[in-house]
Amino acid sequence: MSQYGFSRRGGMQVPPRSPVMQLLVVNLGLFLAGNLAFFVVLLFQGAEGASALRNILSDWLAMPYNLEAFVFRPWTLLTAAFFHQGFFHFLFNMVFLYFLGGLLQTLHGASKIWPLYLLGGILGNIFSFLIFQAPGTQAMFGASSLLGASGALMAFMFAAARLYPNMQVQLLLFGAVRLKYIAIFYFLLNVLMLGSASNLGGTLAHLGGGLAGLLYAWQFQKGKDWLARPARWYEKISGQKEQAPVMMKVQYGRTLSDYEYREIKAEREATLDELLDKINEKGFNSLNRKEKALLQKYSKQK
Repeated sequence: MSQYGFSRRGGMQVPPRSPVMQLLVVNLGLFLAGNLAFFVVLLFQGAEGASALRNILSDWLAMPYNLEAFVFRPWTLLTAAFFHQGFFHFLFNMVFLYFLGGLLQTLHGASKIWPLYLLGGILGNIFSFLIFQAPGTQAMFGASSLLGASGALMAFMFAAARLYPNMQVQLLLFGAVRLKYIAIFYFLLNVLMLGSASNLGGTLAHLGGGLAGLLYAWQFQKGKDWLARPARWYEKISGQKEQAPVMMKVQYGRTLSDYEYREIKAEREATLDELLDKINEKGFNSLNRKEKALLQKYSKQK
């Protein structure tokens, strides 16, 4: 399998006007605006005024888990996916956005990035909200709220892992790791974190966003593109037209992207070369029954 690195030579690129860069700019702009407003109020009105401003921003931008509060602020399903509380929370999510979004943008098409971000963010927040309506969680967290892009980013991760499971990503300290294993690790990590009350809402949003990305990719592979229409809307609004990834039908009974098709073709050709080398060295009769069947099958395929 080919590897997908993040070096300057032949690795992932995130153009300045790309959807991933747009999302980075939007998230950064909102984070800076909120912190600047907090600092200005702190200078002129002191800690009490700054605290009041923080409460106002939280009330109007974070998604409340209290049903009565949410009914009067339904827009927080969306705004919660663009705001962060704390520098490291923001930084960690933006690093993930750059790499995960950049990878998916390169392999799957730029016009799907905004729609998938919104799908994962909103559905992740809905999933978290619904679980919090259970009597036990409501009694413990009734007045809490949710902020952050993590649900959207998990949609990127699980969609990429479903579409390109054997794509290898170079990770610091670990080397080349396949996407499917990274997704499995994050899934198990979040399941383990369900036992912690410190960030239960965020953990549920991660799982909900990941489920949204997984379902989207699953339907896409079956030939049903949930994001086709939103992608066209994005192209009209942004004025950026792109050629959609080529879709090909192969003998496996499902629709594959051009990248998946090339990966399968490369593996097939490598296996065929190995069989031919074995024949040249030891003769045709050295092949076992399975190898002979593969040779006959692959020789007929282009």
